[in-house]
Amino acid sequence: MQPLGEAGADVVINPSRLRTTEALREVIQHEFGHVATIGGVTSRHEDMWLVEGVAEYIGAQPKRAADTYNRKALRRPTVLAARPLRDGAGDKEVAAFYAQGHFAMDCLVTAFGEPRAMEFVRLRLRLGTELDEAARSVFGTDFRHVTTTCVNWMGHQVG
Repeated sequence: MQPLGEAGADVVINPSRLRTTEALREVIQHEFGHVATIGGVTSRHEDMWLVEGVAEYIGAQPKRAADTYNRKALRRPTVLAARPLRDGAGDKEVAAFYAQGHFAMDCLVTAFGEPRAMEFVRLRLRLGTELDEAARSVFGTDFRHVTTTCVNWMGHQVG
């Protein structure tokens, strides 16, 4: 997705790199997930876990994270808000980052319901509300509690 300012973005997809119609559908849903959740706004670098997590969640619909390729890439997390990928990150590191974001979003939906999880995303990514304030407003608890809940939940998904 290429932001065009406050009100728009271009999405460019190279279908020749996608081997199946399901892969094409997932990429289109993922990219339009970005459009729907962040629009033309450039998000904070530290929010990439949420930016990519919600896009993965939307892209995989109607599947849950555990039913996707992300299941194999998930590593046991210690934080919910994973650090952004470093420049030059390898394939395994990238896959683990996207998997953790997807499972983080899946946890928010599982623990608090999809409407509240999406409102949290809107507050943080569109309005720039601080994580703790957004969590208290939408989930009725601080972000530290949300983190503990989801880190434990994701740990159980790893097995």
